[in-house]
Amino acid sequence: MVVTAMALATLLGFAGLAADVGFAWNKRRQLQTAADAAALAAEHELLAGQSGALVQSATDDAARNGFTAGVGDATLTVNNPPASGLYAGNSQAVEVIVSQPQPAFFLRVLGFASLAASARAVAASTSASTCVYVLDPNADAALMLEHGAHVTMQCGVLVDSTSPTALVASSGSSLSAPSIGVVGSYSSDGGSSLHPAPTSSIATVQDPLADLEPPAVGACNYTSYVVSHGSQATLNPGVYCNGISVTDGASATLNPGLYVLDGGGLTVEGGARLSGSGVVFYNTQGAAAYGPLVLANGSQVTLAAPLSGPLAGILFFQDRAVASPPPSVVANGSQASLTGVLYLPTSTLSFANGSGAAGAWTVLVARDLAFTNGSTDIAADYSSMPAGSPIRQAVLVE
Repeated sequence: MVVTAMALATLLGFAGLAADVGFAWNKRRQLQTAADAAALAAEHELLAGQSGALVQSATDDAARNGFTAGVGDATLTVNNPPASGLYAGNSQAVEVIVSQPQPAFFLRVLGFASLAASARAVAASTSASTCVYVLDPNADAALMLEHGAHVTMQCGVLVDSTSPTALVASSGSSLSAPSIGVVGSYSSDGGSSLHPAPTSSIATVQDPLADLEPPAVGACNYTSYVVSHGSQATLNPGVYCNGISVTDGASATLNPGLYVLDGGGLTVEGGARLSGSGVVFYNTQGAAAYGPLVLANGSQVTLAAPLSGPLAGILFFQDRAVASPPPSVVANGSQASLTGVLYLPTSTLSFANGSGAAGAWTVLVARDLAFTNGSTDIAADYSSMPAGSPIRQAVLVE
């Protein structure tokens, strides 16, 4: 009887251990989900430059995933930079540790009132795998390919429109990219192709540069600046009121720096040439009415964004406050090498008749985007950029 009682007690102890450890393990999986969500939320704040919001954002996202800090001895710790692990000391990473003791049940008879349960996650930023963002929230054909346009991209495509025809490919057009996502859905006629087939009903697409600070606009340095027929000119950074025009047969070289287009926009006419490295255009209005970016038939344009500074990687930045501006056009066989981000958050951007963005890498962020006729290739070789793509995404790394 004694031996039987002892054996029964031992079996009950093992059963209790298994039950309590199993419960704690299940709780730890829940904690890990909360830690992962909290770390990603905090990293998103860090990417947005809101370092003071890391703890609150992590706490809120942990709560949305079933973990409430301060309740039942639950604790949440946010470390930027991480205090341990592979990313210790990395100011661009965030570590979140969540902990909540779990009550023991069967093991109480052995003197254990609770079992420790905790989880840790580290999030950091990396180059985004997407390079085309179409931001119109509800338009039909927000992304349009028509009349035999053939577009090849080395990076992903996201379309925010909820329309059932948010992406339209017609008249023998094609789009090839590593991934294509659409908040609504898409339409492709019999002679057109989309590869791979787009994923419909994805989550809402956010403006990836919504937190990018616009530069200050000072007084005019130049007004209605024109490089006329056959002449050559070297331009310096400054405020160009009523824009810059390079006309037929002229050639203009841009010194590195910021070019503010205070009305008038940028126009490069057929037969004209424009080149510059380390340049940024900020396109706004005030001194004159807003003017778009127009690279016309037969123009030759080679432009590259700066590699460092607050606008690193940004080539063309349209003022977000400009509502319903006229479309920007890279048109009619223009030879365009555009290395950088073309950021037109409230504007349509159109590539026509085989025009290209054949820089080492190009990111397109526009309200609406259209490709018509001919071939356009979008590359994604960020090797020249010290930190990779200017568009960053938060990922779990530990």
